[in-house]
Amino acid sequence: MPCLSRTRALRAVTRALSLALLSAPLLSVAPAFAAGKTVDEATADEKKEAGNLYTTAMADFDRSAFDPALKGFRESYARVKSPNSHFMIARTLARLGRNAEAFDELTAVISEAEALGGRYADTVHAAYAKMEEIRPRVAFVTVSVANAPKNTKVLVNDEPLDPARLGKPVPVLPGPTKVTVVTPTGERFARSATIEAGSSANVAIDVGPGANKQDEPETNPRDSYKVEIEAHVVGETLAPPSGATRGAGPGALVGWELLRRGVLGDVDSLAVVAGFDWIATSNDPHFSVPLALQWNLWLTPDLSLRLEPGASLLIGAGDPTVSPLLLIGARYRVYKRVYATGRVGIPGATLGVALQL
Repeated sequence: MPCLSRTRALRAVTRALSLALLSAPLLSVAPAFAAGKTVDEATADEKKEAGNLYTTAMADFDRSAFDPALKGFRESYARVKSPNSHFMIARTLARLGRNAEAFDELTAVISEAEALGGRYADTVHAAYAKMEEIRPRVAFVTVSVANAPKNTKVLVNDEPLDPARLGKPVPVLPGPTKVTVVTPTGERFARSATIEAGSSANVAIDVGPGANKQDEPETNPRDSYKVEIEAHVVGETLAPPSGATRGAGPGALVGWELLRRGVLGDVDSLAVVAGFDWIATSNDPHFSVPLALQWNLWLTPDLSLRLEPGASLLIGAGDPTVSPLLLIGARYRVYKRVYATGRVGIPGATLGVALQL
C-alpha cells in the first residue's frame, strides 16, 4: 500500500476503528494498560461497545477534552484491541504533554500494526510520523547494569524498567533522570543524569563488591536553553543627561545562550542579552536600550549569579547618548523553566521573571 501523507494518514486512522473492529484480526503487543479481546474472540455486543466508546472519545479529543478522551480510548482498547485505538491513546498522551509515554506507546503501536499486515499500513505511517514529531520533545537514557544478581530490579525515575529494555534507549522527559538498581538483598545503587530534549545519555551501574552506591556528581546538572525572555521593572541608578530626573518603568530583555560551557567549564556559560526599557516616571520620560555580554556562574541547577558588562543607549532625554553598563545579578528557578531574576549596577537595577526556551 503506498504511503499516505501525514494528514491523510491521521484522518484514516481516527475514522477507521469501527471498520477495523468488525473485520480485522488483532494481536496484543503488551501495552502498558489493559488490552481487550481480538475480533475473533469478541462478541457482537463487545465490538459495538468498543466502537461506541471510541466515537465518544474522538468527540472528546476533537474538543480538546484530553483526559476523558484518554479514558475513553483506553476503555475501547480494553474491549477490543486495535492499533487504531492504541494509536489514539498515544496521540492523546502527546497532547497532554506526556511525550515519553506517548513515544513508548507509538513504538508498541508500530509493532502491533506491522504484525497485522498491510491493512494497517496507514496506522504504521501515522505512528512513525507522530514519533518524529515528538522526538525533539523527549530525551533517551540507555541503562546498563554490571554484576547484577538474579532478580535485581531497575527503576528509571522510580518506575520499574523491563529487563528486556536494558541496553536499549528508553524515552524519558527532558531534565533530571534518576536510575536506581535494587538488589534482592535490598541494596540500592543510584546514578543521575540530566538529559536535554532530543539528546541521549548512557547510565552504567556496577553492583559488584566494592561498587559505589552513592549518586555520582553530574557533570552538567543544569538546563540548557536557546532563548531566555525576561519581563521586569527597572529603576535608574544614574541620572540621565540634560536635566532629566531618574525614573522607573517596565522593561524586557531577550538573551541568547552563546556557550553552554564557559571559561570554567560546565559550571558557567556565556550569553548575549538585549532589551528595551521605558522610563516612564522621569520628568522627561525616555527609553533605554541595553546590550550586554552575560556571564553566568551556576552555583546549583536552580541558581546562578551573573555579571553583565556592556552599553546602554539612552533615547528621549536630550540627544541620544551611550553610557557604560555594568550589572551584577542572579536568577533562581521557581517552576520548571521559569526563573525569578534581579540585577543591580549602572545605569539601573531590575527585578523580574524570566522564561527559558
